[in-house]
Amino acid sequence: MRRLVSKIHRWLGFCVGCLFIITFATGAVNALHELLERLDAHQLSRLYRYQPQTPAEQAAALTQLTSPAFNSTGLTTAGIEKSALDEIQLPTAQAPFYRLVQGNQSWLFAVDNLNQGTLAEAAGAGLFGAVLYLHRTFYLGFNGPLGINGAQLVAVVALLALTIGLLGVWLWWPRRRQFRWQNLVPRRAERRLFYQSHMSAGVVVITAMALFAVTGSGIAFYQQTRALLGVNANVTPLATALAVENSWPAWLKQAYQLMPAEAELRTVKFEHKNTGGANSAGGEPSQIELNFWAPGDWLGIANNRVLIEPASARIIAADRFSERPLSAKLYTLMIPLHTGHHLPLFYPLLLLLVGLLGSSMVASGLISFIVKPRRRQATKPAAPGSLVAKTLRRQVDQQLAEWRQQAEVGAVVRLRSGDMALLDRALLLECEQLLAWRTDEQTEPYLHRVLAALAERVGELKAQFANETEARNNPALTTVLEVQALLEEKARICRVIP
Repeated sequence: MRRLVSKIHRWLGFCVGCLFIITFATGAVNALHELLERLDAHQLSRLYRYQPQTPAEQAAALTQLTSPAFNSTGLTTAGIEKSALDEIQLPTAQAPFYRLVQGNQSWLFAVDNLNQGTLAEAAGAGLFGAVLYLHRTFYLGFNGPLGINGAQLVAVVALLALTIGLLGVWLWWPRRRQFRWQNLVPRRAERRLFYQSHMSAGVVVITAMALFAVTGSGIAFYQQTRALLGVNANVTPLATALAVENSWPAWLKQAYQLMPAEAELRTVKFEHKNTGGANSAGGEPSQIELNFWAPGDWLGIANNRVLIEPASARIIAADRFSERPLSAKLYTLMIPLHTGHHLPLFYPLLLLLVGLLGSSMVASGLISFIVKPRRRQATKPAAPGSLVAKTLRRQVDQQLAEWRQQAEVGAVVRLRSGDMALLDRALLLECEQLLAWRTDEQTEPYLHRVLAALAERVGELKAQFANETEARNNPALTTVLEVQALLEEKARICRVIP
């Protein structure tokens, strides 16, 4: 069973890993972009003065910003079409300005000066925009060759990678005591170290892999996810659509009455009729969505909504976050948990670390798969009475005698790396040959003797250290203990010891 699972993990992992390393690496870059955007937003917030606004002041500002006759130097220079606006973000303490969004561009307006806009840096352009698109769709788009949806392909790859990772944890579990934090990153270009790095890093990032695979799949298959969690079940039209005056003051006055107490309007989104392209200019929006934040909303996200139909001047639906089922509330966490938006600063930093460590994990796994292990010649173990063993044993006994003399006169005995190498060389040579040799009835007594000698030497080595911590931190003694564990495992498999 383990052999079959190991083959599946290795071969399927190689195929999926060639794509999944792109997901991990681009995810790290996106986390870095999130950190840089937060730094940029912090610097921008110092240039504007925050002024809390009443609903009437918000209505007056929205009326001016969306008016066809609105003449702003910033907008006129940039050539924005106000009828094709996608979103207006209202001022908050963290972002004390109005932000008008159209596609990948946005314009900033001070609360006390709506006649002068500043063109902000494009959010989805340049290097970071290209990396984000690669992360989302593998550059296949949402309707790529042969009708492949790139976003859904990314989600399938992530779920396969999660399955492979869980198989890897199952394979690693019997060896869990060999886990070492220093093995997370390979220290040298050796296949053994790449393999250890792959196992150690995989165990560390498996929980984050599960979180990102589930949330990313929920975003890619958003229609199925929303239906499964009943997200739209609570967004029912009002029994009687509220007819209001076709103006921002009337809309906001009625919308605030439908929202919980102390609610605050955060964003206004516009849905345009698809005539000649999504969000095409040249017409009034078919629907306006007002997003409110209210006390009790998770992560400070504006999750309360009011839907307005401008053509008929009616409020057609209202959605309170507090009235949603738990499954629908959990859905609102998918994007923040996957991207780090609206979460504390430590979370994007954690995303960056996981992305880098995950990329290293997949890369080390691919390298250890491609680089084949060297085959050692299976040689019969040297007899305990051979010339090499006698010479090494004589040197070891001389060193032990020297240490005993030091101990008798009260001197503090300290092991040096050269002493450790001398003390361990004979036993490690015998153990290495035993691990490569087939255990049978003839070699069983010899294996018993080597295990007994190894246990005796480990006890002698530990006695030379001041405390257990100093002994554990000695790399040479760690090597001896690892060899002892491997030899005991081989002995158990061969039914030599219970």
